[in-house]
Amino acid sequence: MKYTSLFVLPILIGVVSVDATAMPLTYAGAVSGNNIGAMQFSLATRAMDSFKGNELNIVTPRPRPIVQNTTSTDKNSRDLYGTMPMYGTMPVYGEYGDDGTVFMGRNGGDVPTLDNMWIAWQHYDEYAKFDNLARMDVDYDLVMAGVALGNLNFMGGTSNWGVFGGYVGHDTDGAPVKVSGDGGYFGIYNGFDAYGAAFDFVADFGAIGMDAKDGAASDDVSSMWAGLAANVSYKIMLDDTFALVPGIYGGYTWIDTDDYTVYGNTVRNDALHMFNVAPGVCAVKHIADGWYGTIGAQYVFTFTDGGATHAPGVKLNELDIDDYSEYGIGLEKSIDKFGFAININRRDGARTGWNGGIKVKYVF
Repeated sequence: MKYTSLFVLPILIGVVSVDATAMPLTYAGAVSGNNIGAMQFSLATRAMDSFKGNELNIVTPRPRPIVQNTTSTDKNSRDLYGTMPMYGTMPVYGEYGDDGTVFMGRNGGDVPTLDNMWIAWQHYDEYAKFDNLARMDVDYDLVMAGVALGNLNFMGGTSNWGVFGGYVGHDTDGAPVKVSGDGGYFGIYNGFDAYGAAFDFVADFGAIGMDAKDGAASDDVSSMWAGLAANVSYKIMLDDTFALVPGIYGGYTWIDTDDYTVYGNTVRNDALHMFNVAPGVCAVKHIADGWYGTIGAQYVFTFTDGGATHAPGVKLNELDIDDYSEYGIGLEKSIDKFGFAININRRDGARTGWNGGIKVKYVF
């Protein structure tokens, strides 16, 4: 019994000495697992946004805009991308182009999606506050690239598919403990639009390798995850240039972290199951000449199960994190077959900070 007590003493000292400025190295895997869940939520929503051409995951549908042309028959709809008043690939209902072209959306007939490829980068600078630990700084970057694979018309709507993947870089500072790492991921996207409603689905998996250290000890912490997410939204056209679209997101992430050592003792984490539910709303306005602006907000409910940390002979308290809100603005411009977008967003609550990014899309 004395041997066991001495064996876990360094770990227990790290746990009971948690104060307003410290995170014990023992919790490195648990903290990283929760942050991976937040990153997976971010990459799933970014992927949906990028495939549908909306930085805030709201606007639908994704049509090929030309249904009728009153003055010319030799212009292809793909050639007109960037010359029409549209945000990403969303047409303005009833809008007329300078050449007399009538741009129509779902109300005007069958308009399948534009094939495209895109690349995006999003940076997050925030702090996270767990119920059993002091707050810690969290920075991560998502670099993403995707290709739309085509579409299929059925049941009065349009279904389209795409694949995406990329890089994630992650840093967490809960002095004196620091965790940093790099990883990658791959995912599949499917979207279905019909009668003003949109249904978007993402499945992805990834892995990240991290280095955890507190100045006196360090070890590698490796994690993998798999996620499923869906978003349902409905577009309300308030006039020919202004849309209001409420929606709700639901997602699940499974995170598994390998064993690691702290002062020579093996630490094990149970698999973490994270669920996110995020209702939101976005307003989209055509400004002029293919410029679009957005403003939107969502509230992210976070639920976790599992993820307990086990040291030799002791089970530590599970980490819990509360909900947060996110709101922001975006601006996009299409030029010829290219689309350029920027966004900036603010989070408040259990995760507080700023994030922003850019995206470039090519339509072919």
